[in-house]
Amino acid sequence: MKRLLIAVAVFSMGAFGAAAQTQKQSAADSEEMKMEALRGLSDSNPAAALGQIEKLLAGDASFDMKQRLVTIVSDMDTSEARGLMERIARGQSNPQLQLEAIRHLGDDGDASTKKILTDVYAGSSDNSVKEAILRAFANADDEEHLLAVAKGEKNIELRGEAVRQLGNMDSASALSQLYQTETSNEIKGEIIHALGNTNSEKELVQIAEHDSSMEMRLEAIHSIGNLDEGAAIPALAALYGKEKENSVREEIIHSLANVDAAKELAQIAEHDASAEMRAHAIHGLSNLDEETAGPALTALYEKEKDTSVREEIIHALANQDNAKALVALARKESNPELKKSIIHQLANMDDKEAVAYMMEILNK
Repeated sequence: MKRLLIAVAVFSMGAFGAAAQTQKQSAADSEEMKMEALRGLSDSNPAAALGQIEKLLAGDASFDMKQRLVTIVSDMDTSEARGLMERIARGQSNPQLQLEAIRHLGDDGDASTKKILTDVYAGSSDNSVKEAILRAFANADDEEHLLAVAKGEKNIELRGEAVRQLGNMDSASALSQLYQTETSNEIKGEIIHALGNTNSEKELVQIAEHDSSMEMRLEAIHSIGNLDEGAAIPALAALYGKEKENSVREEIIHSLANVDAAKELAQIAEHDASAEMRAHAIHGLSNLDEETAGPALTALYEKEKDTSVREEIIHALANQDNAKALVALARKESNPELKKSIIHQLANMDDKEAVAYMMEILNK
């Protein structure tokens, strides 16, 4: 009897679950049919469609359906539809749909919607609403209002968001203008990143060369290193030639390595008066592929007199798994410590030439 009761209970639960699933699917199908009807009605009879949409927005339709209804309203070119969009965007009707309405107003982008967005921004204390409006300004190509927020907003996170949106708009001139008057290093850093996103090589070079803040100069150099190599390499090479501060020169070397500037790194590694900078350039070469940097590193080893720099070249070749070059250097090397260092690197390689050379040493 007990087993029978359990079986009945399990069957009932299964039947209830199946019924709930069927009901859920039926509701989804009903909403989909209503959406199809409203899409057609919004073209043939906008007033009737809008009345039905307002009822559904005020009712218990799913949130997904309500979002899609806002999209239909945003596409309706009537004063009544624009009035509804404005009320939703202001949070006066369906506050949960406010962000969706703001996004659509940004897609519209005419003068009246920009004014609505500006008014809502000024009257809101909700940062998520304000951030949505900043993104809407960018979608509407509204550089003027974004620049005003970036200059005048007290909240530093919102100012940063305005700067990022200016970067997304490729507003290099506005960003450069803003940088000249900005006092916060946090926002200046955001401006530099945004200038990088706009491929503003000239503006970044100006900051890297002339800014009084070492931190900002380093940020600018890092951003230059993320530009297209055709623009970045000559800019970085020119900066390196003028720069006197080693910490800045080191950042330039890192950025040159980031854009695979093998020729420029080899020039620094061969000719720089500072052994420290030569070593940094060699380290940069070590992260390039063997075919590009291997011959340069081998040539540098033969010319280099500083033992610590030659050690860096050995490590660079090992980092590339360039056993052939290391074996050739080991055969020529007369300095016992350097030769030992080369052998140590070869001993850790799973390479036929390295293993053959190890056996050669052992059989002597």
